[in-house]
Amino acid sequence: QDKIDKVHQDDGEVGLCLRGLPEALWTTAGEHLGLGGFLGLTSFMQSLSSVSTYFRALSLHSHMHPIVELHKSPPEDIATKLIGGLLSHCKILRVNHRPTPTLVRMLEGLAATLESIDLQGRATGNQAGGIRYRRGRPQRVPLKLERNNVRVVFPCLREASVRGGWN
Repeated sequence: QDKIDKVHQDDGEVGLCLRGLPEALWTTAGEHLGLGGFLGLTSFMQSLSSVSTYFRALSLHSHMHPIVELHKSPPEDIATKLIGGLLSHCKILRVNHRPTPTLVRMLEGLAATLESIDLQGRATGNQAGGIRYRRGRPQRVPLKLERNNVRVVFPCLREASVRGGWN
């Protein structure tokens, strides 16, 4: 409150900086979405980590990553670390990439916390999930996934959009 009062005083200049913001504004808790979720996730915070270890420490909190946007499929080992660690409190998942076994596993691994899902992206040519033509007829290239005998439940899901190669 003191910092806000100082900002409104005209008689002196106050240096404003991101580092001065309380951690509660950065992280997500309950229905409150923190600033960290809107600022480019890990890449933004880790780019600031060279300036201050404060930002590096913040980027390692799972509450800093309520919104995840993927444009490529992560390697299997990275996905495993993300599911159990940094993304364990993910609420919104946006994928703009063709379906891959790793992305499907991530989707299943984050099912317990996801409230909104937006899946889109098409495979091209001979990629799994893509359309190839044989004798002038379109055929979908099968996506090879491990058989999962356990039903995946999304208890918190409120909104889902499935387009492109995901449907």
